[in-house]
Amino acid sequence: MKKSIKNLIRFISFILVICILTTAASFCLKVADRKDIMHIGGFFLEPEDSLDVALIGASELYTGFCSPLAWNHSGFTSYSLCYAGMLATHYKPAVQEVMAHQNPKLYVIEINGFTCDDEYQNDLTKAHTFLDSVPNDKLRKQLIKDTVPQESQAEFHFPIIKYHENWKYIRSFLVCLRNRIYMALFGQTMTKAYANKKNVLKSDKLKKYTPKPGKIADDSLTDLLEFFKDNNVENVLFVRFPHCVDNKNPEVYENIKNKVLSYGYDYKDFESERQNLNLIPTKDFYHYGHLNVFGQEKFTPVFADYIVSNYDVKSEHSEEITESWNKSWEVTQKVLKATETEEPVEKDINFYYEINGYLLNK
Repeated sequence: MKKSIKNLIRFISFILVICILTTAASFCLKVADRKDIMHIGGFFLEPEDSLDVALIGASELYTGFCSPLAWNHSGFTSYSLCYAGMLATHYKPAVQEVMAHQNPKLYVIEINGFTCDDEYQNDLTKAHTFLDSVPNDKLRKQLIKDTVPQESQAEFHFPIIKYHENWKYIRSFLVCLRNRIYMALFGQTMTKAYANKKNVLKSDKLKKYTPKPGKIADDSLTDLLEFFKDNNVENVLFVRFPHCVDNKNPEVYENIKNKVLSYGYDYKDFESERQNLNLIPTKDFYHYGHLNVFGQEKFTPVFADYIVSNYDVKSEHSEEITESWNKSWEVTQKVLKATETEEPVEKDINFYYEINGYLLNK
């Protein structure tokens, strides 16, 4: 009998060790875009109910809007819960994550995801970028059930299925692991979902752009609007950030605008106002869809002014929160200066991003 009990204990111990090692390996081997894992993960380091404005969307947000700069300029706290090419199906889940941790006075929704076709919306790599970077709680489990095809859900619940071969790419997973460790050690973000570079477009010629959203994008927009209404969210601004494009299908924007307005929410198109904002393609954009650091520094104060002129977003924050944001602006100034004048240390990524906020915090 005693021998059987010992054998059972040994077996259970063995299983526990395997589980621990598998969990540790899954964490270490997770490799996604190193910027995006910090943009998403950094959101969950923000103190509860400390954000005045929550921004949801794709890479236009982290290249076009600088939250610490907006804080210094207009006095409201904000964070962009975003990743490159955010899927339309992830907008509502991102809002749900915000609601679980924050109580912002304004939601800003950059509409990029709602302009993409159905094939684009089924990208499981982007699904991993988002879902593998949020807390592993009941909400995440529900989001997997709601947004991931059933035949692919196992790899989201057991990441080792997806990432088990990443030991071959040791530098990539070590860099991602380093970034996660820095966030955990510092316990806060320094630049609040920032990534940018100093490159400029070579020509003023606009890129032809023909958005063709499919049913998934349209249904996801309706679902998001219904969700806002069902939760009695009053202040929502849908926005199109500046791009250097010649839109050959302008009715797409018009349809999005009309649907948003029909639910009683606001819509603002800054893309059509690019010239009035003095945003010059060969000076202020590094890509037809993205402002560079100089354009970001132009546009952020303009957008911050628009927000405070149209919405009551400023809050009285504790001394601790205020000091944290002042520190964030102090560090962000260093990152902005480095972005303007230097070349990134990491040769395989030509952005300055969140990690530089930690490395320059001296």
